[in-house]
Amino acid sequence: MADLALPHVDGPYPAGYRAIRWASGLIFKASMRDHRVNHRVGQVTTLLAHPSALAEPRFLMRALAIGARAA
Repeated sequence: MADLALPHVDGPYPAGYRAIRWASGLIFKASMRDHRVNHRVGQVTTLLAHPSALAEPRFLMRALAIGARAA
């Protein structure tokens, strides 16, 4: 998926790409403002937690709400 963000890549984009990109942006914004979101993102980034930890409903709701307020 990261390759699709490069300017010279023109697709085709997989289904849901824009939604994932939008949600990822909000999660990273939230990680700059909330300790719990930051901790979870840090665990995934350093491979201490599986990436699916970022898709848990309770975490997603918290991160997206905080990220949306930050936007």
